[in-house]
Amino acid sequence: MKKILYLLLVFILSSQFVSCKYSFVQNETTYSQFTYQDFDRSYLVHLPENYDAEKQYPIIFVLHGITSRAKAIAGFSGFNAQSDQKDFIVCYPQGYKRSWGIQIEVGAAPRNEIDDIGFINQLIDTLALNYSVDTTKIFACGISNGGFMSALLASKLPHQLSGIAMVCSNLFNPIDTYATSGSTIPLLLIGSTDDPLLQYEGGKVKGKNKYSTKGFLPTAEYWVAKNKCLYPKDSLIIENDPNDKTTVIKYFSASETAKNKVVLYKVIGGGHAWPGRKKDFKSIFLGKISQEINAAEVISDFFLSGVK
Repeated sequence: MKKILYLLLVFILSSQFVSCKYSFVQNETTYSQFTYQDFDRSYLVHLPENYDAEKQYPIIFVLHGITSRAKAIAGFSGFNAQSDQKDFIVCYPQGYKRSWGIQIEVGAAPRNEIDDIGFINQLIDTLALNYSVDTTKIFACGISNGGFMSALLASKLPHQLSGIAMVCSNLFNPIDTYATSGSTIPLLLIGSTDDPLLQYEGGKVKGKNKYSTKGFLPTAEYWVAKNKCLYPKDSLIIENDPNDKTTVIKYFSASETAKNKVVLYKVIGGGHAWPGRKKDFKSIFLGKISQEINAAEVISDFFLSGVK
């Protein structure tokens, strides 16, 4: 009973008050939709402040978590500001009934056999037709359910993507779901040690005991082997906020400059949250929100710094 009440509370906290809290977002972005699989699928697009149709721009897809919405992650992630500073287009797709069609039955999308691989593939084509897009620089990232979806995109659309980032998410078992035909895709991972929903070391998923994850370090190891790149053995301790009560360790390879690199950010003391977002009452239940790094900043830097 306690577990049921806990999950219900998480759902309520994740889904309520979004429309009023992030109502300003639509003023900064363009809302569009098209029909796919007989469903109206929508998305938000933010163009950089000095968008010039004569230039070509990278695109970063940002995928929300389960029970959340595109408008919510557009509001709290900080990607619009990074877009303006670094000259890329950011797109926030909306999942079917606030979920993504990943390989386990969590949310409405997998239960209804929603083809989100096809949806994102068509969305890439749609954006390329309507905006000035550099199709060699397309990236995907997401938090939780959206991070799992990003990994699935990397395995199913390796020819379309130039890198992915996963926040509060790693790889589900069985691992062969992510097998690709020799394609290499750079990966950035952000995982928290005190995440109440997803254990850093891996294991059973809270509330979904028949599913398990590999954990963040084994996910990094798997991706290193897949990409045939150098192991991220170098580390950097990040302490930007003395009052934060979290510490971030960045694991990377200082000599790795190739297009297949793997980077892991370990948030010690952090919860199931997007680092750098403003704190709110949900952190009481989902754990601390680290202010040591800005997830949108480190992800966009990772994507745009010579990845492809």
